[in-house]
Amino acid sequence: MLTTNTCNYDCTFCHNEGQERKQIKKQLLKFNDYRVILDSFIDSQLQEVQFSGGEPFINSDLLKMILYTNDKTSLDIGCATNASFLNEDIVKQLSKTRIKLNIQFPSIERVEFKRITKTGEFDLIMDTLHLLKRYKVDFGINHVVTQSNWEHVFSTINFALIHEIPLKLLPDLSDKNIINRKNEVLRYLDSISVKRIDKGTGAIKWWVRSSNFQETQVIYIDSPCFYLDFNLCKNFAEIRLLPNKKLQSCIKKGVITELDFEINEKNRVLIRNKFQEAWNSFISC
Repeated sequence: MLTTNTCNYDCTFCHNEGQERKQIKKQLLKFNDYRVILDSFIDSQLQEVQFSGGEPFINSDLLKMILYTNDKTSLDIGCATNASFLNEDIVKQLSKTRIKLNIQFPSIERVEFKRITKTGEFDLIMDTLHLLKRYKVDFGINHVVTQSNWEHVFSTINFALIHEIPLKLLPDLSDKNIINRKNEVLRYLDSISVKRIDKGTGAIKWWVRSSNFQETQVIYIDSPCFYLDFNLCKNFAEIRLLPNKKLQSCIKKGVITELDFEINEKNRVLIRNKFQEAWNSFISC
């Protein structure tokens, strides 16, 4: 669920979940539309809801959406955020839910963090990470590996290990050259890991441990997008609901279909059918 098309950061590598980077008008997913759509999938095979954007917390209805999903369903709940809008009150409320936050963490270096995000405040995010730990909110950090921040990737791994924060490494989808360096990362993770598994989804996961017995998990995403591996992607892809109520099933392709009717309880079957139509139309990379 993409709650908005806008973000307060302007990261160079951002794909904005397949939305246009430069939007003329801010779009926000309304809570009542979200509620009806979610309720349309009660007793379905839906397993999880992931909130994203843009920066999803720009939408003031997001917290209400999270709380509703937590209270009314048993679905897994995730949210991709840069964490810049989180404060103690929001964190307290999140701590009462089962949400897992995936926090975009572009650099361990303060100057590089500012350069990448244009507007991001490194110290604010560091304080927020400590706040989330204090309130025991489940979270991990996502780090996009690019040519420009490559030299800091091992420092980022060590930062995650020292602070025992789960880390996900995502090579920049716009730069295929970056995957040529993946073996350096894999060898390093092998050297500090106690266990490694290939999840079969394009992701490899390590359980790593420091000499001081600090532990965390690191995942490297070797995305099917790099290889146009449609069969793998089809098994693990998602349907994205954009804030303008259009649907897409591929992060690198345009909108597939649209909820071109009134979003209300009477149209729940139509809503499910449209999602199924969007999924069925995903037939190639």
